[in-house]
Amino acid sequence: MKRTILATTALVTCGSMAAADVSLSGSAEIGVVGGSGEDAQIHRDARVSFGMSGETDTGLSFGTSLALRHAGKYQDNGAEGAIHISGVFGTLTVGNTDGAFDKAMLEVPAGTSINDASTGHSGWNGNSGLDSGGEIVRYDYSIGDISLALSTQGEREGHMEAHGIGVGWSGDFAGASLGLGAGHQTSEMSSITGASLSVGLADGLSFGITMSNTSVDGGNDKSHAGAGLSYALGDVTFAINGGQNKEDGMDNMSGVGFAASYSLGEGATFQIGAGSSKEGESSSNSWSAGIALSF
Repeated sequence: MKRTILATTALVTCGSMAAADVSLSGSAEIGVVGGSGEDAQIHRDARVSFGMSGETDTGLSFGTSLALRHAGKYQDNGAEGAIHISGVFGTLTVGNTDGAFDKAMLEVPAGTSINDASTGHSGWNGNSGLDSGGEIVRYDYSIGDISLALSTQGEREGHMEAHGIGVGWSGDFAGASLGLGAGHQTSEMSSITGASLSVGLADGLSFGITMSNTSVDGGNDKSHAGAGLSYALGDVTFAINGGQNKEDGMDNMSGVGFAASYSLGEGATFQIGAGSSKEGESSSNSWSAGIALSF
């Protein structure tokens, strides 16, 4: 649910009128988590998101987003945001956003679980490519069902420079919704190339695969392959995913994850999740159970 706290506010800018909206939304998690070598403990995570958008009478759209997170002493807390401008030329986004590789690549269906227990295993890959958390400038343009993304990330405060390109396609075929995504991203020391596929059926079944290869100067090339399956039946959703990360000269890392959720009504969902990781001869697991809330 999104709470709009100010809507259709008139802004006068350079002699033109602009309609603007300011929105406020949020999410929270509360439950119990545990895993290998760790006793069960209480988990909490709260986020609030602010959004501002507007449009000039000449058709130029603009907006910004800001997200704040507080998740306890041992979690990542802080703020991140981005600004975008859109028009017939496409969309330009600047800030804490995905690079072109991540934008184009499709994550496999994995469901949702509090504390990301179902996607925290060593075989998961969120397709972040060579994004390292710095300021990203990304340009997006769509022609029908085809989308194009270009991005650059400057070297700043320890974040490496990176440049990416991504292409996506979505459409329907034989009663199924299909999605294709591919991308390439480079930095001074490495480059990554990947492709992904998603298939959604009318009976609530979704399937996806993703593959990528990373070339590193001086060796230690990496590769990843993953797949996921989800099924929604009324208020219940089940999902399973698995993957493997390989790196030259290192033990293979693999893992599987499971998630199940049940809608308790608008804004509340009960979720359980589990993940199992393996690296060489070592293995570990994690689990979670609790309620996810949206505001």
